[in-house]
Amino acid sequence: MYAHSMKQVEQAALLGSSGRDRGTVAALDHILGELGFTATKQPASTHPWPRTSAVVGDLEVLHLTPERGAWACLGTTPNMARAIAIRLAARLNANIQIFEATAKFDDRSLECTIDDRMIRADGASALGSFARELENSVGGKWKELCDAKSYFALTALISAVVESWIPSPFERHTVVWSAPASLGDRRLDELALRIRMSSRAELTTVDSRTCVRVTTVDKASTMSFLTPDELALLKAAVGHLFVS
Repeated sequence: MYAHSMKQVEQAALLGSSGRDRGTVAALDHILGELGFTATKQPASTHPWPRTSAVVGDLEVLHLTPERGAWACLGTTPNMARAIAIRLAARLNANIQIFEATAKFDDRSLECTIDDRMIRADGASALGSFARELENSVGGKWKELCDAKSYFALTALISAVVESWIPSPFERHTVVWSAPASLGDRRLDELALRIRMSSRAELTTVDSRTCVRVTTVDKASTMSFLTPDELALLKAAVGHLFVS
């Protein structure tokens, strides 16, 4: 009997616009700082494109600047990437395109999940056609896209969308952001992460008990009750993200 290796999961997203740049880099820096990330001088990874970091929570951002427009490739989850894109669209008052990719693979199989959409300044979004066309082009046989090398899947997916969406030549600049500080409690850390990845978070009361209602980018809502001490810790970390 042979032991099977655990599937490795890599995720990344590309977001930006081909229109006149309205200060995308500065706006994205502001948003990441607001979410609790801290810019560092760490060297970038050796991968062609960023992907979810081995250091949980750290975020690598590769800025791509063509002659017109501005884009960024983020090594993060689809939900976090979309939450960032929603905030970016609102801050720039402009439409933002986003492509999200997840690759799960081991030595025997490869599964890819991709999605693309246009996000408006008001937070509404419409599905695009690129992801569907890319999937149709390989007939679901993802290994054809990466020459049967599953560990190149994410590189192939991001390379495909960059080639389609961003005209060459473009400048590249990478910044590694360290993860937000821990609150010292696993439940609160997970709740703070959900708030950072949300489209809306608000404090409310149910039966005289304080709770936080979190709405995801897919419009699903959850509620979590908080003790006074938990509320104080959470407000200190992400209180500025709550809807007034």
